Amino acid sequence: MHVTAIIAAGGRGQRFGGRLLKQLVTVGGRSVLERSVTLFVTHPEIDEVIVTLPAELVTDLPVCLRGGSKAVSVVTGGNRRQDSVTNGFNAASDRTDVIVIHDAARPFATASLVSRTIAAAVESGAAVAALAAQDTVKRGGPFVLETLAREQIYLAQTPQAFRRDVLRDALALATTGVEVTDEATLAERAGHSVRIVEGERTNMKITTPEDLLMAEAIAGSVAPAGGIHVGTGYDLHRLVGIALRLRRGEVARKHPPQSLRRVVEIFLDDAEQTRLVQHLREKVGEAQRRVDVVPGQQRAEIRQVAVDACRADAQLEEVRLRHSHRMRSSADAPPHSVRPVVQRFLKYFCTAAE
Repeated sequence: MHVTAIIAAGGRGQRFGGRLLKQLVTVGGRSVLERSVTLFVTHPEIDEVIVTLPAELVTDLPVCLRGGSKAVSVVTGGNRRQDSVTNGFNAASDRTDVIVIHDAARPFATASLVSRTIAAAVESGAAVAALAAQDTVKRGGPFVLETLAREQIYLAQTPQAFRRDVLRDALALATTGVEVTDEATLAERAGHSVRIVEGERTNMKITTPEDLLMAEAIAGSVAPAGGIHVGTGYDLHRLVGIALRLRRGEVARKHPPQSLRRVVEIFLDDAEQTRLVQHLREKVGEAQRRVDVVPGQQRAEIRQVAVDACRADAQLEEVRLRHSHRMRSSADAPPHSVRPVVQRFLKYFCTAAE
């Protein structure tokens, strides 16, 4: 099966404003266009990538479209989105079976979403990524005319994928003067069923300058499919226990300070113990200083975390002193592959004191 991707980047972003085209705006150190193109150039199911661009960019290609592991074709966009997609469609290979269309202004779609949309189009003929509405939806303006059933409302995204013949029918309808905002609408009006694929909260579209704030936040995170929350607060995690299988087969499952004490005794040398104790003391001090600046219901929890950390601090100091004047036997030396795991555990424990 031959799959072609058309990345719609031919618009001028009138709602975005500014002198720089929004496709070229940098988010998290990379341009919006580069992020979208890279998704499809590196996707294993995509055989061909076509990018629609404004005329001035076609003659002076952005760096992200020069070279690469997969051939990228560039065509000039039209006056409307549907005109740009038609130009891309006409440039597609004759071998194309499925065409995926994606807005360049959605730089955070995932490879998984692309794959699911392609699979749905192969099975049903047409597919659109969309999110179920979470808010109550009103129709009207300036007064409410009716409240719509939220359960039947979906917010369309891209990618949108179509079998070649379905998209041909849809784009033929566009030549009759029909004005739409996406190809799924054309496919519906041409009489084809369009299947809904669950979209992603982070698959936002950059439309106005204000959207860049959220885009920067997403670019700076792992961008989980479940979405992202932006704000200020305290995140408290109480370490309630851990199971470790030590080299000699012992399983330690105790109160955190006790299991931590045993881990430190076996796996950390004197210098590492000293650094860990100092680190814990600093974290305890930070937690105590923060107590008076947080809401009342959180103070008790923070104090308790600080108390737990102090208790662990004291026990670590005891371990350090007890072992500072003797050499551990070779049997106590941890395997090379185990040591990083234990160190990650200790790092997580220290984080619990924040």
